Amino acid sequence: MDDREKIYGNQRREYEASVRKIDNLIDMRANNEITEDEFKNRKECLLKEKGRFQTLLQDTDKRVENWLEIAERGFVFAEKAHTAFTEGGTEVRKEIFAALGSDLVLKDQKLTICWDNLLFPIQTMAKEVRGIQDRLEPLKIGQNRAEMGELYAKSPKLLRG
Repeated sequence: MDDREKIYGNQRREYEASVRKIDNLIDMRANNEITEDEFKNRKECLLKEKGRFQTLLQDTDKRVENWLEIAERGFVFAEKAHTAFTEGGTEVRKEIFAALGSDLVLKDQKLTICWDNLLFPIQTMAKEVRGIQDRLEPLKIGQNRAEMGELYAKSPKLLRG
């Protein structure tokens, strides 16, 4: 997520810089610092540059939307996989294993899977949640719920997505 924010920030700054160049070009023409031909030539180049950065920003936005959709599907899968696995037949189980990753190997009645990258953020968040819970004494019903919510809200790993 940090990389995405840096990339998006750089693209946005480049776009804004190209818009400032266009503004400066207009000022230069208004002050008769450049000729009409120079203005037209530079304007064409700057509009292309601005359009290129605008396209990059739109592509980045689209990737964010795609990632959000993938993450949502991953969460739905994570929530329903256990029930589907226990209640479904052999084909359902095969589909679940295929969705988890690739290179499934069964050796000595133990299954190993090369996990799909989609599951790593979920695993990281699960570890963070378990860590928060392990640091606290057992909760009494109705007590300390606000404190738990605050701890979860302060966790940078849980806030990243």
